[in-house]
Order: sequence, then structure tokens, then C-alpha cells
Amino acid sequence: MAKFGLFLLSLVLFVWAISLMKEGAHGLVPLVRDVFQATDPWRSLGFGWLAAYIIMSGSPVAAMALTFMDAGALSLTATFTMITGSRLGA
Repeated sequence: MAKFGLFLLSLVLFVWAISLMKEGAHGLVPLVRDVFQATDPWRSLGFGWLAAYIIMSGSPVAAMALTFMDAGALSLTATFTMITGSRLGA
């Protein structure tokens, strides 16, 4: 029973951490849209790859890509290629 409680706590903390990352990524929307101009597929692929390479994990970059799409900074295609780039850079 203790292992199940620990599992539930871990799951709740994981979901909470993802939601915090999404909120934090909203502040990066102007940077992605205006500075990096990661709006076309090739640039978003490179941006996803480079971001995952720098932070050494692809999952946070994939969460950021979904946040950028939700905020309107990336199109659906650019989001897909940014997630693909995050998988390549991890």
C-alpha cells in the first residue's frame, strides 16, 4: 500500500511540474516568435534539437512546444517538427 501511495504522489508531482513548465514557457513566447523566428518547420526542428541538446532532455522541450502552439507562437507543423527536434537532441 505504501508503494501505491508513493506512486500516486509521484504522479501528482509530475503533472504539477509539467503545468509549472507550461506556465513558465508562456514567458518565452515573444522570444520564440520574434527573436528565433521558429515559425517554419526547419527552424523549429533546429530550435527543438538545440534546446534539447542544451538542457539534455527532450521532454521539457516537447512540453514547451505544446505551450508555444497553445499561445499561437507556433503552427501545428512547426510544433510537430520542434517535438521531432527535441527527440533528436535528447
